[in-house]
Parts: sequence; C-alpha cells; structure tokens
Amino acid sequence: MGFFKSEFTEQDPPKPVFGNYVVEKETHLRLREKLLSLSGDSFAVTDEDGEVYFNVQGVVLDMRETIMLQDRDGNEIIKLQKNAFSFLRDTWSFYNPDGDLVVEVKKDLRPRIQPMLNVYIASEEGKIAYNVRGLFSMVQKQYAIYLGHLNRKKCAEVTKQINWRQELVSEDADMYGVKISKGVDASLVVALAIVLDELYAEHEDKAGSSDDED
Repeated sequence: MGFFKSEFTEQDPPKPVFGNYVVEKETHLRLREKLLSLSGDSFAVTDEDGEVYFNVQGVVLDMRETIMLQDRDGNEIIKLQKNAFSFLRDTWSFYNPDGDLVVEVKKDLRPRIQPMLNVYIASEEGKIAYNVRGLFSMVQKQYAIYLGHLNRKKCAEVTKQINWRQELVSEDADMYGVKISKGVDASLVVALAIVLDELYAEHEDKAGSSDDED
C-alpha cells in the first residue's frame, strides 16, 4: 500500500518513447474499461475537457487480437499485440508505425496477490524501464507506474473508483482516470492501461470459471 501513496515524480529528462507525446505538465485523461472485449469497435481517450487526445481501434491481425492506438486524426502511434506463444507468462509487444518493436511488457513470474508488470524498451538491452503494480479491491482498481525497477518514483497512475449503485446508472461507470506526470510519454501510459485492463478482465474471467466449476 505504501507504494501507492508515494509522490509523483517528473521524468527528467523527458523520455519520448513513441514520438512527440511527452506531456509538458501533469495531465489527466479518461478511457474506457474492458477495452479488448470491444474488438472491432473504436472509442476516444479524452482529456478533462472532453477533447479527444487519442483514438483506440480494436482489430484482429494474424489471428490475434490487436489494438491500435492512434492520434486524434486517426494516424497510428502504437500497435499492441499479445504474444501468441508466451506460454510462461503474459507478454505484450508494442510496435511503432514502421513495424519496429519498441516496447515489451511482461508479467512478473513471482507469486503475487496483485499483478506486477515489467516494461522493457527494446533499445535499452534488457533494462527494466518501468514497472507497474496493481491494487484491486471491492471499491477500487488502481495501477501505479514507476520509473525503473522496484523504486518509489511514481510517474503515472490509472484508477477506477467502484460505486455499485453508479455502475447501474451512470454512463461514466466504465471509465478509468489516468494521471500522467510531466515528462512522461502519454501514449505509452495509455497503452499500458489497455494491457492492464485486459489482464484484469482475464483474471475476472478465470475467477468466474472457477466459481462455475465449484
């Protein structure tokens, strides 16, 4: 719990991972929950004023579910694909528009109550550039993104407060809030939020299957 209470840290120097999407000030975005269940659908990631920041498009390529993160004009920024043969652990690959592998996201293999992901940038030769930790409860889903490996330098956070009455009546009930620190690549953070949401959805599906078997 202490890690989630840590202060936000600016990324200095700024680190553009997928081009010119580094935020110049603390930025707040909103995106939809349970993204990959909408394969073939599209929606917008918006800022606090409701202006489109990114677009997300679900497609199927090479028999794999694929997510395209696009700019507000529909130009591709990142192609996200779950590796079909990552038997030992969940692994996602992020490609740039030229088809070059830029980022790999791997689920930590060590036994944990809450999920942890390690984020590798292809050009940095195996170094963990970011690590992501999840905290799930009956009233909140929260993911924190940290600079480097196993430290308290939090640079982004993805949060959803769960209000069961609101879940039934509000159009905003399936929305995440995304908070990004200055100097961080917003496109990378949104892509990680998409992966995290998919992993959580898979966890819920497995839990539901176990309950049915019981």
